[in-house]
Amino acid sequence: MSLLRKYGMLLAILLFAMAAFAQDGKKITIISADEARFDQKSGTDARRLIGNVGFRHEDAFMYCDSAWFYADQNSMDAFGHVRVEQGDSLLMTGRFMTYNGYTRMAKVRDSVVLVHKNSRLLTDSLNFDRSENFGYFFDGGKVLNDDIEMTSTEGYYYPDTKDYYAKYDVELVHPDYTIFADTLKYNTERKITTFLGPTHIINDSSRIRCTSGWYDTQNELSAFGENTTIYQKSQTIKADSIFYNRKTGDGRAWKNVHLLDTAENFAGSGNYAEYNDKKETSLITDSALVMYYEDEDTTYIHGDTVFLLSDSLGARIVHAYYKVQIFKSDFQGRCDSLTYSESDSITRMYYDPILWAEDSQITADTIELFMKNNKADRINMLDKSLIVMKEDSIRFSQISGNNMIATMKNNELSRIYVPENARTIYYVKDEKTEDIIGVNKENSREMTIFRKDGAIREIKFIGKPEGSLLPDDQTVPDDLRLKGFRWLNHLRPLVVADLFIW
Repeated sequence: MSLLRKYGMLLAILLFAMAAFAQDGKKITIISADEARFDQKSGTDARRLIGNVGFRHEDAFMYCDSAWFYADQNSMDAFGHVRVEQGDSLLMTGRFMTYNGYTRMAKVRDSVVLVHKNSRLLTDSLNFDRSENFGYFFDGGKVLNDDIEMTSTEGYYYPDTKDYYAKYDVELVHPDYTIFADTLKYNTERKITTFLGPTHIINDSSRIRCTSGWYDTQNELSAFGENTTIYQKSQTIKADSIFYNRKTGDGRAWKNVHLLDTAENFAGSGNYAEYNDKKETSLITDSALVMYYEDEDTTYIHGDTVFLLSDSLGARIVHAYYKVQIFKSDFQGRCDSLTYSESDSITRMYYDPILWAEDSQITADTIELFMKNNKADRINMLDKSLIVMKEDSIRFSQISGNNMIATMKNNELSRIYVPENARTIYYVKDEKTEDIIGVNKENSREMTIFRKDGAIREIKFIGKPEGSLLPDDQTVPDDLRLKGFRWLNHLRPLVVADLFIW
């Protein structure tokens, strides 16, 4: 016999012995039975065990009323009051079970209950893979864990991680909310629910739709992704992802953030938002835009950062900071910062504010815009006030004063009151042809100007006025400028998209 052949035979014998030893280590053993029967005519090594039957396989103990035990196949069929105990914390019960010691697969049927720690799974069909240490059901099941009750068509449970994966027609009921989902994961130890498909969450005050995310029941923290929508009474919040702390009421939202309040005719958008629903405060930034709409007309306000607050009566207050612009069909504006109060419908513009209405441009240190029925009604100009009205490409009528009050009518400045240090340059037109025939320069302690159809029709002076009327052909338009004159129409937003251009 050659040396190679000799060692080959020894190797084969060794491998056979190792395989036999491995199979012996997986053998199911009988630990109890009131009666045992053996039928040699069956041609198999089958034993019938009756009464208080018990088996052991590795760290698992199995009990039943009766069983067929197939020693040559290392398998068994158990009947009546089936109970499987694995370790010190996992228990399975049912009315029928097949078990294979080689594959370590237990198939339990009829009124199955799987108990692990403080959770219970109820189903009629459960397969438990002891090799991978997980169980799965496929014909409907219910999971009970403290205050949680979860049902689904299919599901998996992993004792090592204490995770349940529920699939198809999932319904998770908690005293504070109910979840309907296609697929989700629930951890029975940490009380964390993870959403793995289209999900709908309902409680007394809100509804949430999302396709991914998680909710930590113990710490009342949640995060949602992929086109999440939250409905709260008249308010709706949409975003690509949202994080929320229910204890504190703090939330954050990222990308494609949209807020809608149908009760207040209000909407907001941006790419990042923070909010607290207990304090009723919000912050929007990164392309922030807030909208007030009424009668098919909308006011748009943009700023680098927009804060939304509520006053003592619950009315909303808007603060917009840096590079603020306004667009509405009858007026547009621009300033460094702005506040708007719903309770009195007043918009206050600070730091180099500009307001445009028709062919008029208004500037001052501070501008207050009063709304009525969603229309500009009155404008207060505080300090260094100047109104410029375009007559043609080179001619501009102008009014200045320390302060001014303007009244709006039919989307134009109809009455302008200058209480002190009033100055004006205005072009006189032929009443029939509307051609410019002259220019009037007037100074007075106090002045009221009346306009109609885009032209000054009357001026009332208080105090002795000083001025002169010059023929138009004897004037140079560029020389007719009041102090602080600037025509800034190139900065005027003409469409909503212009609000984001500074």
